Amino acid sequence: MKHHLQQEIAEFVAQIVEIAARDRLGNFIGLLDGVGCDGREILFEVPRATAAGSSQRRHDLDQA
Repeated sequence: MKHHLQQEIAEFVAQIVEIAARDRLGNFIGLLDGVGCDGREILFEVPRATAAGSSQRRHDLDQA
């Protein structure tokens, strides 16, 4: 009986660890998804950051 209870506890702890790991991974993926969606908004807040590569075109004109 004692051995059976120890085995049950070990299996229960393993399940808790597995669930916690999945939750952490899911939270991390959610964080990365959120950063990806907000990336363009954040870029507009960066000084001299432009959209559609206009900086590159100006650089190309300066080089010509």
